[in-house]
Amino acid sequence: MLMMMLVVYLAPFYASEMGLELAAVGGIFFLARLWDALIDPVVGNLSDLTVSRFGRRKPWIAVGTPLLMIALYLFFSPPEGVSVTYLFTDNTYSVGKSNFWDYDQQLFGVDLPSNVGLTGKGLSGEMELDGDHFVAEGIPLTEFRDSDPTTPYPYQLATVVVYDAGTGLELARTIAVAPVSTEMRCDNCHYDGGIEDIATGRVETNILTLHDLENMDEYPPGHTGPLMNRRPILCAECHASNALGAPGVADLPNLSKAMHDRHKFITSNIRWLVSSWPSSCPDMARRRALARPRVECSSSSVAR
Repeated sequence: MLMMMLVVYLAPFYASEMGLELAAVGGIFFLARLWDALIDPVVGNLSDLTVSRFGRRKPWIAVGTPLLMIALYLFFSPPEGVSVTYLFTDNTYSVGKSNFWDYDQQLFGVDLPSNVGLTGKGLSGEMELDGDHFVAEGIPLTEFRDSDPTTPYPYQLATVVVYDAGTGLELARTIAVAPVSTEMRCDNCHYDGGIEDIATGRVETNILTLHDLENMDEYPPGHTGPLMNRRPILCAECHASNALGAPGVADLPNLSKAMHDRHKFITSNIRWLVSSWPSSCPDMARRRALARPRVECSSSSVAR
């Protein structure tokens, strides 16, 4: 009777509720039957040889019943699945590689700990379950490795490790590519004197000055005045950003579309568009080959 209950209810429970493949469930039942074939004769023989005032079987039933109850409880109360962690072994800090933490209060109204992003994520930590997968969003990742902090490297490598939530044992690990870069290389065109003879001493402020020159008369209400006089400026203030969850201003294109629309007919940019895509990088092949986990980088555009 008990075996019938296990066959009827246990397999669907592990398959539908716990996400275990039916083949794995069938394999476990097969191993259980194999174990029965080995242990049943041994236990039966020991039972036959038992001598007590309660008879041969009752002592075994008395000991086996609570063990059976515990086993049944554990059968239907498995550990809560797995936990998944991530870390960047060659990218353990971002302060000094980015000026983000100099302006977090001015731009976002929060004073973040060093190397922690807007979502509370750092460069290592635990991922959250999101439906049928795990995700870590808002990692404050830069394109500069600890081993070479001055050379941009767009394919940062994250080590993702899966642990059994009940025992803490490592179940699996993989290396995933988290692409993050400034590979468009704005400095190839927006250097001092490169466009409209603008020369402010920095690429970022050259771009802001050009933006003011070309668009200031069309700035939306509440966002008027030269950007150069309102620094630091968050581009997502006007242009929507999915990464930041910022809606932007109605009728204005999101940041990515605005940048691509502005440059799509500038043929001189073909040089840096081609040269900036490091398709020969060995980790590009890794990126294409790996199933992409959702290790997100929430980047923001800040100019000062």
